[in-house]
Amino acid sequence: MIIQIQPGSRQQVLDALGVERDGFSGDDPPETNPDVIRFLAEKGKVFLYYVKKTPVAIIELLPIVALSCCEKIERDSPLAIVAANRERLFGELLTGNVIYHHGVATVPEFRRRGFARQLLNKMIQAFPRAPIVCFIEAGIMKEGMFVKTENTPSFRLHEAVGFKTGGIVSPPVYDNKVFYYICRRLP
Repeated sequence: MIIQIQPGSRQQVLDALGVERDGFSGDDPPETNPDVIRFLAEKGKVFLYYVKKTPVAIIELLPIVALSCCEKIERDSPLAIVAANRERLFGELLTGNVIYHHGVATVPEFRRRGFARQLLNKMIQAFPRAPIVCFIEAGIMKEGMFVKTENTPSFRLHEAVGFKTGGIVSPPVYDNKVFYYICRRLP
Protein backbone atom coordinates (compact mmCIF):
# COMPACT_ATOMS: atom_id res chain seq x y z
CA MET A 1 0.00 0.00 0.00
CA ILE A 2 1.34 3.44 -0.96
CA ILE A 3 0.54 6.44 1.20
CA GLN A 4 1.49 10.09 0.90
CA ILE A 5 2.95 11.04 4.25
CA GLN A 6 1.49 13.92 6.17
CA PRO A 7 4.07 16.34 7.63
CA GLY A 8 2.20 16.41 10.94
CA SER A 9 2.21 12.63 11.37
CA ARG A 10 5.05 11.82 13.75
CA GLN A 11 4.83 8.08 12.98
CA GLN A 12 4.93 8.56 9.21
CA VAL A 13 7.95 10.86 9.51
CA LEU A 14 9.72 8.29 11.71
CA ASP A 15 8.82 5.54 9.22
CA ALA A 16 10.30 7.67 6.42
CA LEU A 17 13.54 8.19 8.37
CA GLY A 18 13.78 4.44 9.00
CA VAL A 19 13.50 3.63 5.29
CA GLU A 20 16.02 6.41 4.54
CA ARG A 21 18.50 4.93 7.03
CA ASP A 22 18.09 1.34 5.89
CA GLY A 23 17.23 1.76 2.22
CA PHE A 24 19.88 4.00 0.70
CA SER A 25 22.92 2.11 -0.50
CA GLY A 26 26.31 2.93 -1.89
CA ASP A 27 27.58 6.40 -1.16
CA ASP A 28 24.19 8.12 -1.26
CA PRO A 29 23.71 9.95 2.03
CA PRO A 30 20.32 9.40 3.69
CA GLU A 31 18.33 12.19 5.28
CA THR A 32 18.50 11.91 9.08
CA ASN A 33 16.54 14.94 10.25
CA PRO A 34 12.76 14.70 10.69
CA ASP A 35 12.45 18.39 9.76
CA VAL A 36 13.78 17.60 6.28
CA ILE A 37 11.13 14.90 5.79
CA ARG A 38 8.45 17.30 7.04
CA PHE A 39 9.72 20.00 4.66
CA LEU A 40 9.64 17.60 1.71
CA ALA A 41 6.11 16.51 2.66
CA GLU A 42 4.91 20.12 3.08
CA LYS A 43 6.45 21.61 -0.06
CA GLY A 44 6.38 18.49 -2.25
CA LYS A 45 5.33 14.89 -1.81
CA VAL A 46 6.80 11.95 0.07
CA PHE A 47 5.32 8.54 -0.63
CA LEU A 48 5.94 5.47 1.53
CA TYR A 49 5.28 1.90 0.48
CA TYR A 50 4.01 -0.32 3.30
CA VAL A 51 3.87 -4.10 3.34
CA LYS A 52 1.60 -5.21 6.21
CA LYS A 53 2.21 -2.03 8.24
CA THR A 54 5.99 -2.22 7.65
CA PRO A 55 7.47 0.70 5.69
CA VAL A 56 9.71 -0.77 3.01
CA ALA A 57 10.28 1.91 0.34
CA ILE A 58 10.22 5.69 -0.07
CA ILE A 59 10.28 8.34 -2.79
CA GLU A 60 10.72 12.08 -2.18
CA LEU A 61 9.68 14.78 -4.64
CA LEU A 62 9.98 18.54 -4.53
CA PRO A 63 9.23 21.32 -7.00
CA ILE A 64 12.62 22.78 -7.88
CA VAL A 65 11.38 26.30 -7.06
CA ALA A 66 10.93 25.14 -3.42
CA LEU A 67 14.70 24.57 -3.14
CA SER A 68 15.00 28.30 -2.49
CA CYS A 69 13.05 27.75 0.77
CA CYS A 70 15.61 25.38 2.35
CA GLU A 71 17.36 27.95 4.56
CA LYS A 72 15.82 26.48 7.73
CA ILE A 73 17.17 22.99 7.03
CA GLU A 74 20.46 21.92 8.65
CA ARG A 75 23.34 22.71 6.32
CA ASP A 76 24.79 19.18 6.09
CA SER A 77 21.48 17.64 5.02
CA PRO A 78 21.68 16.20 1.48
CA LEU A 79 18.66 18.34 0.53
CA ALA A 80 20.28 21.52 1.88
CA ILE A 81 23.47 20.74 -0.07
CA VAL A 82 21.47 20.34 -3.28
CA ALA A 83 19.57 23.56 -2.50
CA ALA A 84 22.82 25.49 -1.89
CA ASN A 85 24.11 24.32 -5.28
CA ARG A 86 20.81 24.61 -7.14
CA GLU A 87 21.97 27.19 -9.70
CA ARG A 88 24.96 25.06 -10.72
CA LEU A 89 22.98 21.80 -10.68
CA PHE A 90 19.75 22.89 -12.37
CA GLY A 91 20.53 26.11 -14.25
CA GLU A 92 17.65 27.04 -16.54
CA LEU A 93 15.43 24.41 -14.94
CA LEU A 94 15.02 26.59 -11.83
CA THR A 95 12.09 28.34 -13.45
CA GLY A 96 8.94 26.50 -14.33
CA ASN A 97 7.24 23.44 -13.00
CA VAL A 98 10.23 21.05 -12.84
CA ILE A 99 10.16 18.42 -10.07
CA TYR A 100 13.31 17.35 -8.24
CA HIS A 101 13.19 13.62 -7.43
CA HIS A 102 15.32 13.67 -4.26
CA GLY A 103 15.52 9.92 -3.88
CA VAL A 104 13.93 6.51 -4.01
CA ALA A 105 15.04 3.72 -1.68
CA THR A 106 13.95 0.26 -0.66
CA VAL A 107 14.95 -1.61 2.48
CA PRO A 108 17.38 -4.38 1.33
CA GLU A 109 15.28 -7.41 2.26
CA PHE A 110 12.36 -6.01 0.19
CA ARG A 111 14.31 -5.19 -2.98
CA ARG A 112 13.57 -6.66 -6.41
CA ARG A 113 9.84 -6.94 -5.69
CA GLY A 114 8.70 -3.94 -7.74
CA PHE A 115 8.09 -1.52 -4.87
CA ALA A 116 10.45 1.20 -6.18
CA ARG A 117 8.92 0.93 -9.66
CA GLN A 118 5.45 1.34 -8.18
CA LEU A 119 6.66 4.46 -6.34
CA LEU A 120 8.17 5.87 -9.56
CA ASN A 121 4.85 5.26 -11.31
CA LYS A 122 3.08 7.03 -8.42
CA MET A 123 5.48 9.96 -8.94
CA ILE A 124 4.55 10.14 -12.62
CA GLN A 125 0.84 10.05 -11.73
CA ALA A 126 1.33 12.83 -9.17
CA PHE A 127 3.16 15.08 -11.67
CA PRO A 128 1.95 14.00 -15.13
CA ARG A 129 2.82 17.25 -16.94
CA ALA A 130 6.06 18.16 -15.15
CA PRO A 131 9.63 17.40 -16.18
CA ILE A 132 11.37 15.42 -13.42
CA VAL A 133 15.09 15.56 -12.62
CA CYS A 134 17.18 13.28 -10.39
CA PHE A 135 20.79 12.26 -9.76
CA ILE A 136 22.09 8.68 -9.93
CA GLU A 137 25.52 7.68 -8.66
CA ALA A 138 28.18 7.46 -11.36
CA GLY A 139 31.41 6.89 -9.45
CA ILE A 140 33.81 8.04 -6.76
CA MET A 141 37.26 9.59 -6.53
CA LYS A 142 39.61 7.11 -4.89
CA GLU A 143 43.28 7.95 -4.43
CA GLY A 144 42.97 10.66 -7.08
CA MET A 145 41.36 8.40 -9.68
CA PHE A 146 37.74 8.16 -10.86
CA VAL A 147 36.30 4.72 -10.12
CA LYS A 148 33.03 3.88 -11.84
CA THR A 149 30.43 2.65 -9.33
CA GLU A 150 27.28 3.02 -11.40
CA ASN A 151 24.07 2.00 -9.71
CA THR A 152 22.92 -0.23 -12.58
CA PRO A 153 19.65 -1.34 -10.94
CA SER A 154 18.69 2.31 -10.40
CA PHE A 155 19.57 3.20 -14.00
CA ARG A 156 17.46 0.36 -15.37
CA LEU A 157 14.56 1.21 -13.11
CA HIS A 158 14.58 4.90 -14.06
CA GLU A 159 15.03 4.16 -17.77
CA ALA A 160 12.03 1.80 -17.62
CA VAL A 161 9.80 4.73 -16.65
CA GLY A 162 11.23 7.14 -19.22
CA PHE A 163 14.28 8.81 -17.65
CA LYS A 164 17.22 9.70 -19.91
CA THR A 165 20.75 9.96 -18.55
CA GLY A 166 22.69 13.18 -19.08
CA GLY A 167 26.26 14.04 -18.19
CA ILE A 168 28.15 13.69 -14.94
CA VAL A 169 27.71 16.61 -12.56
CA SER A 170 31.06 18.19 -11.80
CA PRO A 171 32.21 19.14 -9.27
CA PRO A 172 30.42 16.46 -7.23
CA VAL A 173 27.16 17.24 -5.46
CA TYR A 174 27.90 16.27 -1.87
CA ASP A 175 31.46 15.64 -0.73
CA ASN A 176 33.96 15.99 -3.59
CA LYS A 177 34.22 12.19 -3.77
CA VAL A 178 30.91 10.92 -5.18
CA PHE A 179 29.93 11.86 -8.74
CA TYR A 180 26.39 11.66 -10.12
CA TYR A 181 24.72 11.56 -13.50
CA ILE A 182 21.87 13.99 -13.96
CA CYS A 183 18.80 12.20 -15.28
CA ARG A 184 15.62 13.73 -16.71
CA ARG A 185 12.14 12.55 -17.53
CA LEU A 186 10.07 14.75 -19.79
CA PRO A 187 6.26 14.58 -19.77
